[in-house]
Amino acid sequence: MGFPASSAASGLEHAEEWPQLLAVCAWFRDHPRPGIYLRQLDIPGVDTKFIESRRRLLGELLDLVLPAEAVDTRYTGARGFEARYGLRQAPTRVRLRLLDPELAIRGLTDLAVPVEELARLDLAAHRHLCVPDPRGEPGAAPPERLTHEEAATFAELQAGDAKAGPLRLEQERIGMGWAEGRIRGSRWYYQL
Repeated sequence: MGFPASSAASGLEHAEEWPQLLAVCAWFRDHPRPGIYLRQLDIPGVDTKFIESRRRLLGELLDLVLPAEAVDTRYTGARGFEARYGLRQAPTRVRLRLLDPELAIRGLTDLAVPVEELARLDLAAHRHLCVPDPRGEPGAAPPERLTHEEAATFAELQAGDAKAGPLRLEQERIGMGWAEGRIRGSRWYYQL
């Protein structure tokens, strides 16, 4: 298989970068689906920003040099680069904003929590916090990327109930005292 004709112009534009582009391809060929973060790649002369800014071109090249089993074709484009080539992805986060300054946690009013941490909560015990999803459709999270616990939570939210249909977690129904207690009790809480 040759270099795609549609990429010839792009290849010429990056002529001075070919040593780095080839180094990235060689690294992935030697380490297929590495399961590490992009920032952890140890490729001499190549930094994270180089790869991030050339994902499209690198994707075309990697598709040519890697064996089929090293490429997850369910993912495409620059946003799917990490998943397509077996790199770890930053966890999806849910943003929580404390709108009452009196309830700020050590001055923090805007928090982002990994979905997998929220998934560890016992959803059944907090069913009163859920409301029907006004869109009337399941969420867009791809189930194949979820852990077992996340998938169970996702399925329970999608199943909803016979009258309401799919559910979503309504942040306004989460008691601030409960949230503050959980945050203070977490291993990540740091008292200033």
